[in-house]
Amino acid sequence: MKTPPRLRILVLGDGQDTPPISRFVANLADRGHHIVPTRSVQAASEADLIVLSPAAGELMTLVNNVAPMVRPRHIVIHTYPHSGLGVLEHLHHRGAIIGRLSYLAEAVWCVEGGDELAETILELLVFESGGKVSQIESELESPEARFLCALRHQSDNDLRRIYQCFYPNEGLAPSSESSDATPKPAQGLGQLPDLPVIKQLYQRLAEQEDPSFLRYVLFLLRRAAEEQSHHEVEMWVLAEEAKINH
Repeated sequence: MKTPPRLRILVLGDGQDTPPISRFVANLADRGHHIVPTRSVQAASEADLIVLSPAAGELMTLVNNVAPMVRPRHIVIHTYPHSGLGVLEHLHHRGAIIGRLSYLAEAVWCVEGGDELAETILELLVFESGGKVSQIESELESPEARFLCALRHQSDNDLRRIYQCFYPNEGLAPSSESSDATPKPAQGLGQLPDLPVIKQLYQRLAEQEDPSFLRYVLFLLRRAAEEQSHHEVEMWVLAEEAKINH
């Protein structure tokens, strides 16, 4: 099989120092890709692939800053789980190949591309980084996957523990099929499910996990709810935290 071309990759944003992104980039460097040694947006014109890995609230600023540098066939992807491809749409109109990578768990990524070419490129990059692709479309993904992706600050060990609770018979990669009793989600990857679904998923964890780990999950849920202004979930989490700490 012919080796795909080696790319010049520029990574921008304060989220690039998180373990999943830093490992992803380091593994691509080990496979012969060139990582542009700067965090300056001015270097975007020199890159083949621009990875936008923002902290909360930073994505649109990164997109707007990089837009003047984008040329046709430029590959631009983002890794922020709370935004879909829409934020990159005007770059697509300029001829860019756009996509999104969302980290689920140890070496498992969800891939969404603006077209078939973008998805193929992203899948190849994930495989080259030593990862696995979970085939979950943003509008059809399971509530479990959205729950995991929203809690993106967890360590791999913690994500693995939750995976084992949700998917006891399936290793790392989750099934894209949800239970008949669970409402079919319609929001994007990384958006918290509605409160009734969160309650169901949390109850499944509570039946298998100790209180100290549940406190940690509640803390992460509260942080995700605050970021997304999901006040109903935030109030429920506060009540659960009071209950578990009583």
